[in-house]
Amino acid sequence: MSSELDSNKPNTERRTTIMLFSCLLGGALAPVVCSVVAEFGVSQAAAVVEPLDRESLAFDEYLVNATEVRGAGTLAARYRFTNRGDEPVQIEQLKPSCGCLAPKYPEGEIAPGETGEVILRVDTLNEKPGAKHYYSDVFYRTAQTDDAPMQSARVHLKFVIDRPDITVEPRGMTFYQNATEATEQQLVITDHREEPFRVIEVISSSPAVSAEVVEAGAASAPGRHVLIVRAEPIDDGGDVQAFLTAKTDDDRHPLVRIPIYVRSTAALMPGNVSE
Repeated sequence: MSSELDSNKPNTERRTTIMLFSCLLGGALAPVVCSVVAEFGVSQAAAVVEPLDRESLAFDEYLVNATEVRGAGTLAARYRFTNRGDEPVQIEQLKPSCGCLAPKYPEGEIAPGETGEVILRVDTLNEKPGAKHYYSDVFYRTAQTDDAPMQSARVHLKFVIDRPDITVEPRGMTFYQNATEATEQQLVITDHREEPFRVIEVISSSPAVSAEVVEAGAASAPGRHVLIVRAEPIDDGGDVQAFLTAKTDDDRHPLVRIPIYVRSTAALMPGNVSE
């Protein structure tokens, strides 16, 4: 799911749909809040990069402005394009301005008159509050000519991160575990809304990791949930990657997932560390 601009609307404001995904991107140690779809107004904007007449790919919009974004999850913006040239073209690379962007583009040839889309995704939970402006350069060339010159276009993404509905501190945990004793760390999930959710239960994807809610919704901080995370001893010298899932009674944020990484101290001993 993603942000999508409706180019058929004539007025000066368009709508974009933002899906907050429940997937973990690339194994990064960041929690993911599973959420439902929310809509935000997207201001119509003139092209930031004016395409030259000789350029083949013409985008419907070169700027997605998602205004204020609340909550947590992955913001995805779509940029629709048309091959207006006389020959097929192929996108070679998307070069984003920030490593926080996860770009996606169609593979294979794009025939004259054919349409497609480029997608930029960013995990808003890992973004600090404030105004954001990112872009990605789209590099492409004529598909049937190896020595054809590279062409490019630039698409932009703007949004403002308000304070998120949900925060998790820390965003992910790493344990350095021995073979004889379990260890524990504290994790805090906070719902900043006026009517915060309740954590119903916490489940783990691995028997090596468990968690218990020891403080939930105190009068002074009704949205604050304190968890004690426990890592069991590791006796085989291996590592464990697990996910804790906090189930809530909230329809908007039914699940909060936190990555947990357990490393065996035996693997860090001299002679066991890979060169």
